[in-house]
Amino acid sequence: MSKRQVDSLPATPVWLRDFLFGNEEDLGMTGANIVSFAKHIGLDGDDTATRCQAFGIVEDQYDTTAAARMIEVPFVAHYRTTGKHLDYRRFVADFASWPPIANRVAYLKAERAKAST
Repeated sequence: MSKRQVDSLPATPVWLRDFLFGNEEDLGMTGANIVSFAKHIGLDGDDTATRCQAFGIVEDQYDTTAAARMIEVPFVAHYRTTGKHLDYRRFVADFASWPPIANRVAYLKAERAKAST
């Protein structure tokens, strides 16, 4: 992706930033989970893993905004529609079908069904 393409991408919306960098206790997001989700939506897992490792290094010594943007750019590009908009519904569908979430939803539904019988 050229610098010009990156510069023309919209800012990362709060919902995506919260997903990627939210409190691990709330979302359970780790570098491994970010890579897993990236692979699930068709992004390059190796590239995402490298970006996550670089984020840890850069975040400790430099600007955290720039470090975060290294991880955010592929996701922003993936969910970009036209202009400066990102497809939130597509993200929600991808998130709901991501195996850790889909499995948890299935488990909770089974527990609810068992409790109601």
